[in-house]
Amino acid sequence: MYPKFNLYCYYPQFNHMYAPKYFDWVTDGSGVINFWVDDYITKQPTVCNGRADMAMLIEPRTIQPSIYEYVEKHSKDFSLIFTHDERILKLPNARHIFFMNWYKTYDVPKTKAISMVCSDKVMCNEHKQRQKLADMLGDRVDHYGMYKGGYKCDYYECRAEYMFEVVVDNNWSGYWLSEKLANPLASKTIPIYLGGQYFPDDIDTRGILTVDSIDEIPDLVTHILESPEYIYNNLLYYAEKNYNTVVNKYHVFEDWFYQEYKDELNKYASLSVISNNCMGGCLLHDLKIPYQSPTVSLQILPEEYPKFCENIKYYMQQEVKECKAEDLSEKHKQYLMNMFDKIPEMPYGLCGDILICFQHYPTFEAGKVMWDKRAKRFDPNHVAFIFYSRDQKYNKYVQEFIDCNFDKAVVFTENYNMDLPVEHYEIIPPTGGHFLDPRGDGHRHYEYWFNPADWVRRVRNI
Repeated sequence: MYPKFNLYCYYPQFNHMYAPKYFDWVTDGSGVINFWVDDYITKQPTVCNGRADMAMLIEPRTIQPSIYEYVEKHSKDFSLIFTHDERILKLPNARHIFFMNWYKTYDVPKTKAISMVCSDKVMCNEHKQRQKLADMLGDRVDHYGMYKGGYKCDYYECRAEYMFEVVVDNNWSGYWLSEKLANPLASKTIPIYLGGQYFPDDIDTRGILTVDSIDEIPDLVTHILESPEYIYNNLLYYAEKNYNTVVNKYHVFEDWFYQEYKDELNKYASLSVISNNCMGGCLLHDLKIPYQSPTVSLQILPEEYPKFCENIKYYMQQEVKECKAEDLSEKHKQYLMNMFDKIPEMPYGLCGDILICFQHYPTFEAGKVMWDKRAKRFDPNHVAFIFYSRDQKYNKYVQEFIDCNFDKAVVFTENYNMDLPVEHYEIIPPTGGHFLDPRGDGHRHYEYWFNPADWVRRVRNI
């Protein structure tokens, strides 16, 4: 099952022709990480759903300077910031990206010399410089694009048959590399390139004619036109290397991105919440976070819960076996009497020596199916524990739980105080109500004292 990431963006995916291979973008809030892109970054504070928040800066600073200023001022609001921008990359939670989407690939004979694509946009100085260069080059190159009444060309006609393409990108610094560079590389066309300064290690820069200003390009074009076939053939080896690299690795930005940062993304995406009762399941359900542990819709008795948590890796590897009520041990019968004042009629199972009360399942078989399914998702490296104790008679076990010294744990108690070094919330259910009951405003009663989304963000260290 592929992970799902929430995409807050103007478009449903970055490459309109190819969907990501390793994960799915979703827009209904069901993903495990939030990605805020460009303009949507400033909308992030309005959503708090317990997921990690990632800022992704795709458009360059030259196009959207205010977004970059916002991120610099609010960098701590985001778990990670993905960008090409050198200034932002000085932040400790920033990671570089090469946004080298490309759309179509061509490997056809080269019969034409040099092309250039130029739009009529004037959103930044780089746009104006591109248009100035187009005027400087005149009829020495074949022009495409909407500048000066031109038309929107397709990928083939503007580069497939050309040996060289003049490329002036929208940003000339940092790790900025866009489809303007990737598209000629994916066609074995040599770019005459003014843009970002840093290239991936597997891109051979000998197959890219880089310049530092538009003023260098006219003389370079003149030189190439003296013998375009000869110069191109001398560079063809590097063009073929870059063609294979781009086609195989940078085909879709999201695929490169996931392979590059999957360990960090999985760290923020994965969270297994272990709970002794319905508290954990309700919390995850309300936040629309997938269940990555089997302790949902069941109960583990307080007397055994600390031991279960302290040895969680062991118990997650045990097969749960049915235990009929008449086969319960005397110990487990006493634990049930302590909790319910009787032996309730419900399905029971044994996970090793721990009694599992499948109280919200019609049969043991139904409970075991869901236990096994969710146990497979358990992530031992990202675990948080919840212990809700309803009676002071369980103080001893609350203390045992605390003594386990879990990094990520919260204790809920009802109307009594203990000296709790872990995060502690004292829950006082309203008269006639239960702490998990809805309170009429879309929240549960326990949310008077406890914000589940904030807690999930904290336990993820975000």
